[in-house]
Amino acid sequence: MSSAGFPDLLCLGKSLKSPEHIDCAATVFRIRKVRELGVETYEFTKALEDGEAKFLPGATVAVHDVKTDKFFLGGVASPYITVCESKA
Repeated sequence: MSSAGFPDLLCLGKSLKSPEHIDCAATVFRIRKVRELGVETYEFTKALEDGEAKFLPGATVAVHDVKTDKFFLGGVASPYITVCESKA
């Protein structure tokens, strides 16, 4: 499972009011259930980040297609959908 997050919540609030004019940095986390010694916990790993808000502005949803190894990002505060391909 993947999830998008925002390092700057004040920017997010401004972007929700004017998504076509204000871009906010976004981060995508990989969330995985892990079982260690019979105990289930969750592991959060940063998958990608756009600290300068150039490629993932306002992304609230992240979907990872394991077959093609691509991330599809979009959201309520995003004016478009972004597709990220793996370098490897």
